[in-house]
Amino acid sequence: MIFTTLRVQEGLPINWKAHQERLEDNCKQLNVIFPAISLEEICLFISLKQAQKGIWKLKISITADSYEVTLEPFHDQDQAGWTLSTIKMARCPQLSKIKSVSNAENLSLLRKKNTQTNDICICDEQGYVLETSIAALFWVVGKTLYYPSLKLPLLPSTSLKMLRLKSGFKTEECINTISEIPFEAKWYAVNALRGVIPILAIDSIAKPVDRNLEAQLQECLGIKRSIC
Repeated sequence: MIFTTLRVQEGLPINWKAHQERLEDNCKQLNVIFPAISLEEICLFISLKQAQKGIWKLKISITADSYEVTLEPFHDQDQAGWTLSTIKMARCPQLSKIKSVSNAENLSLLRKKNTQTNDICICDEQGYVLETSIAALFWVVGKTLYYPSLKLPLLPSTSLKMLRLKSGFKTEECINTISEIPFEAKWYAVNALRGVIPILAIDSIAKPVDRNLEAQLQECLGIKRSIC
């Protein structure tokens, strides 16, 4: 099963086109017929569910012969930031780029085993930084936004793509271990539901935090959220 999750804010799905394009691409890779899901249909569904106010989690799931759309209220409990612990694991280059239920469930199990931090920083077998179990990773040094190369076995992030296009920062795709990244780098996770999440520490090593930069990046995504 292929799926995607979107943030619905005041009745509108954020970054709809990017999610639609990724769903269609994932369907092609798995030889699944992509259903003709339009923005108009999604907005009507949101209206019928009376979800025009507040923040909601919209999930679209696609199987070989059907699709399902669900909607539920969303409450972010981790606004202040995340702590991460690292884990090395082998990844299938092809499957890691598809947002499937099986991949998500496997990563969720790893995340739940880790009870000391908010999430895990997944690295490949060589130690190169990939992503977390539920979000993309990037870091900012000066006026440059760095992100793990899309050549690596990771899921292309719709939210990170939007940041690269709208932030106004120089962007650089890279292949790095954590130790190769400057200490002064400000780390962030990003996903469609939560937007930009500052990383407070990795493996108990504190990372610098810039709340003004966080707010600036969040604004690029069109996400309204108070900064603690």
